[in-house]
This record gives sequence, C-alpha cells and structure tokens, in this order.
Amino acid sequence: MFIDKDIISLREKVIKHRRALHKIPELGFNVYKTKDYILKVLEECEFKNIEILAKTGIKVVVPGVEGAKTLAFRTDMDGILLN
Repeated sequence: MFIDKDIISLREKVIKHRRALHKIPELGFNVYKTKDYILKVLEECEFKNIEILAKTGIKVVVPGVEGAKTLAFRTDMDGILLN
C-alpha cells in the first residue's frame, strides 16, 4: 500500500491530539471542553467556515475544486461509558 509522505508526517500530531482528547472524558451533549479543544486545533490549522451546531457540534466546510468529488466526515465527540 502506498501512503503519501505528507500523511505519514502527521502521525505524531495525530497521536498527540488523540492522547489529549482521551484526557477529556465528557459524555453525551456535555462535550464543551472537547469542542473548545477541537475549535482551537481547527483555528490553528487556519480552517475557515467553522460553524457551531447545537452548542457543541462543529461543522467545517473546506471548499474543493469545482467538478471534483466531495468528501465528508462525521465523528462523535463524547466518551464511551462502560459499566
């Protein structure tokens, strides 16, 4: 499998963010610290068109090339509660 060197170079950054997010154990719709963390990262990456939905949801539109395919991501931000 071929993986672009730019993607490989993001490995440490992704690990850092994953570890930081796992230190913010929020549940349900009470993910305010998680939302703030993600907003900070998106703003540092200079994303534009950031919109807050339902208090803690985040929508980011990244315009692509006209006529090209559209790619969309959806993720959950809350933790998993195990009994």
